[in-house]
Amino acid sequence: MNEEIIPKMWVGGICIKDGQVLLVHRINNENQFNKEYFVFPGKEVAGDETIESALENAFKDFSMSIKRGELIYSKDEDGDEQEYYYLCKHTLGEPSVAPGSNEEKEMEEGKQVYIPMWIPLSELEDLIIYPESVKINLIELLEN
Repeated sequence: MNEEIIPKMWVGGICIKDGQVLLVHRINNENQFNKEYFVFPGKEVAGDETIESALENAFKDFSMSIKRGELIYSKDEDGDEQEYYYLCKHTLGEPSVAPGSNEEKEMEEGKQVYIPMWIPLSELEDLIIYPESVKINLIELLEN
């Protein structure tokens, strides 16, 4: 039986407003390695979900609405995993973990802590941010 491998697709957003970028401070209570770090809002694209709706849902999990802008980073590893990161325009909301989100459930179970926050762009280089390749790409983009 020849099963087709469906690549895992991840979409993330880089939302910049007033000289700050939205990052999610993560504290992983399940893992001692890389326990505390930052990530850009994002999520895996599920089933027949579009990249656009997945990206919007990733920001809804943090009580925000965005408008997708240009693609600034993509990665495709041998068809196994794909990542797309877009610049996003903040349209509504202030960052907080949305009621009923998976993030809220994981926090209630004590597994993870998610703290969405605006971070000055000037602090990017000093923070542990994943994926690091997106962080580096963003810093290079801001320098040009």
